Amino acid sequence: MRRWRDRGSLFTPAGLAGARGSGPGFEPGLRDPQSRVLARLHYPDHAASSKSSATLILNAYLNFGAHFFNVRVDLHTHTWFSPDGMMRPETLLRVAKKRKLSAVAITDHNHLTHLSSDDIIVIPGEEVMTTHGEIIGLGLNEEIPPGLSPEETIDRIREQGALPVIPHPFDSFRRKTALLLNYDLRTRKRVVVEVLNARYLSLKPYERAIAYAIARKAPVVGSSDAHTPWEVGNAYTFIHFCDDVDCILKRISKGEGIPKGHLSPPWVHGFSPLNRIAHAVRLMPL
Repeated sequence: MRRWRDRGSLFTPAGLAGARGSGPGFEPGLRDPQSRVLARLHYPDHAASSKSSATLILNAYLNFGAHFFNVRVDLHTHTWFSPDGMMRPETLLRVAKKRKLSAVAITDHNHLTHLSSDDIIVIPGEEVMTTHGEIIGLGLNEEIPPGLSPEETIDRIREQGALPVIPHPFDSFRRKTALLLNYDLRTRKRVVVEVLNARYLSLKPYERAIAYAIARKAPVVGSSDAHTPWEVGNAYTFIHFCDDVDCILKRISKGEGIPKGHLSPPWVHGFSPLNRIAHAVRLMPL
């Protein structure tokens, strides 16, 4: 099945930490594929076990509390400052607020956009093209030049106190920009892995990214990779309540992010070449 609805995964208090080997974490046997994939990869025996009514009730209670005290952040979006983007930054923020996101990262291609808002937390970021694929920097102060090696790009991101993220790492549909399909990344510190990207055309790159992140005990996130208004917030990261950029990035780097959401319809990919044409003839953005 290519697409799923965001039905709200049920988690134990251990959250994703369990999937990385420190406890039960996900309660397997649930309907959404995120839980099923993690359960199949790490708890194949436990996944088949039946759950008592008391356990299911407890999980439902914990899930309600999690939705009440947590926030949704979209960590990978594009505006008109990307060559294939459609939206003005102000349009992106307006749509993000309407979709009930608490924070959004603007990560234009090889371009750093600084923007502030009283209504939503804006994380300054950039999707940088390295020699072997793309890397996102979250919380940047200065633009990172393209064309550097992946290691040097990560080092420059960290020099600014920002957070490096590998976007769509195993997406064969975007092989030229999928870093881990092209390169054996070796770094001394953990790098955040975007396991869920709403522009995936199937769940295969999701499963490969999850397996990679778990094997390396890397933090994980989910993002929309929105280039159009119809994609914003389709996939996102669920974290404990934060009210500033530093808190959000700290929680993500500690591995507290939970990727959630659904895939965007395939037709959104058709807008990318159209947006490039619109840029070439200097049409006005949305």
